[in-house]
Amino acid sequence: MEREDIEEINQLDRQKAYGKMVEYFQTRVREEDYSMPIGARAMFMIGNAYHQLRDYNTSTRIMSFLIANWKADTEIGADARRMWAHGVLQRDGDIRRADAIMQEIPSSLGRENLRMNIFLESARKELIIPVGEVMAIISTALTSVPYVAVNGHIVSNGVLAIHIARGQQMAGVYLPILPGLIEAVVGIYERVGVAKNHLAGACGRASLIFESAGKGWYRGAEEFADDSVTLWEELRRGSGGESYQGKLEEALVQQAHMKELRARLKEEGS
Repeated sequence: MEREDIEEINQLDRQKAYGKMVEYFQTRVREEDYSMPIGARAMFMIGNAYHQLRDYNTSTRIMSFLIANWKADTEIGADARRMWAHGVLQRDGDIRRADAIMQEIPSSLGRENLRMNIFLESARKELIIPVGEVMAIISTALTSVPYVAVNGHIVSNGVLAIHIARGQQMAGVYLPILPGLIEAVVGIYERVGVAKNHLAGACGRASLIFESAGKGWYRGAEEFADDSVTLWEELRRGSGGESYQGKLEEALVQQAHMKELRARLKEEGS
């Protein structure tokens, strides 16, 4: 793969022109490209293009070549394992194989955040998630100080995964502590000063989880919904704000829903 090929792939990747990337790849790839840093990064982007096009067989095959050439403690090797895991999860729904290869990456909060993304994605696909392992990772994040943004990301995604999987037998025992955990996420985010969209998202998740906890939590659910709307509105008014319109609309729906629930409870005298 020549330098001009790599420049072309970079440009197509920035444009998210995944179909054109695939066409380009089919006439330019050479086996030695997998073992050269610049070529390997280009190959990763091409593998991601196949992933975005939902051709998981080809994307995982490319990632397998990269995994064979790059150790898990390298940036390319770690990225390839992450993408391979997501491809296997999408194609086969195999959460165990996906998590197993993620654990080849050296242990860190960053790796645990990637693992939690796998568990959250699995919960959304209605797969059985390892709830005990999710809680163990949450505990690690909460006891690893000083806090940085990734601590909050881990807890937030883990709590949401359990919330989504709340019908699973092992999840039930942890449901009563989810409101406290998601409230801790908001506190972590406020303390470390994360980007406002992360805080807005956490408030939205908190509203959903508080609502699910029952009537006694509705007031908090409404307050978090209000906070989420306020934050998304601020982002919507800023530069590039149109990209937040969908999130704002979702937050407004939850806000209206909680106000209706609270009003109904007052009428019933509850």
